[in-house]
Amino acid sequence: MKGRTFIGILLIILGAVFLLDRLQVVKFATLISMYWPVLLIGVGVNQLFSR
Repeated sequence: MKGRTFIGILLIILGAVFLLDRLQVVKFATLISMYWPVLLIGVGVNQLFSR
């Protein structure tokens, strides 16, 4: 169940980021290029606590 919740939250966040990109509030490419390490840390923390 935790995995499904994490994927659901991840999809909501991703959808919000794409929406903000389309509304030209934030540039998606800039956001990813600056914060990609945070994504890796988030995946690692999820893997750590899911076991």
